[in-house]
Amino acid sequence: MTASCRSQCGHFDYFECCAASGVTWAGITADELVARFESLGDNCEFGLVQRKLGAEPLGLLRFTFIELRDLVRGLRCGFEGLGAAEATEVTVSGKDQEYVIRDTSFRMTFHTWQSQDETDIETIRRQYDTRVGFLRRKLLEDVTNAEKYS
Repeated sequence: MTASCRSQCGHFDYFECCAASGVTWAGITADELVARFESLGDNCEFGLVQRKLGAEPLGLLRFTFIELRDLVRGLRCGFEGLGAAEATEVTVSGKDQEYVIRDTSFRMTFHTWQSQDETDIETIRRQYDTRVGFLRRKLLEDVTNAEKYS
């Protein structure tokens, strides 16, 4: 499919081709389709596919690593305690010096996509405190109301 796509639209990447060409499935564009799914945090790949297709849905686990047993425990207890200051560690990782957040209560690791060159650790902590509560509530509502697929 990539070869025929390349000859039709000039893109070398299947995802770029789908996003650029407006391909639809049952009248749904690629970005609308992938936005209907919720990442459950095994790794960041699905979030990157969503980004590549032009979808940027908000999701607690979109760019998060969490092991299955911790995910199940979190869903069962509504991720109670997630974001507590005593369970939140902010470190710097990788060649890009990205801030990474680790929540020890559920052994979750979050990308921030922000580096030391862009902001300071206290700003990262404040952003996380604001964001995690909202995204936690959103995930639980989506799961309860069967709003998304996983």
